[in-house]
Amino acid sequence: GEPDAAPTSLLRGALVADAARGSGVTGRMLAVWLDLCACGGVAAATCRVRKPLLALALRRCGFEATPGGIAVEVSRGGDDSVHLHAPDLPPKRAARFAERFSAGERASQRLEFG
Repeated sequence: GEPDAAPTSLLRGALVADAARGSGVTGRMLAVWLDLCACGGVAAATCRVRKPLLALALRRCGFEATPGGIAVEVSRGGDDSVHLHAPDLPPKRAARFAERFSAGERASQRLEFG
């Protein structure tokens, strides 16, 4: 970066234990991270977020997606799965979008596409 640029704390992801999912722990973790950044005079930033529920939590904290991204609707299924739908993408591009997530990511985050 530039020599006069403010220091930055880059959030790359979060791991939440299965038992703690849905309890609000992600929001609390983000609040602590943002408070620490503010206290230290450090800019809070993210990079590509490959965890849809974390992306939603970041939006609730005021973060916005950068231009050029893909609009994705995220919902939670009754079976604790995470459903991702990119309504603006034609079927072939939607399939390629789903392929961006590894088998491990799809399994650990219980991702479903449609």
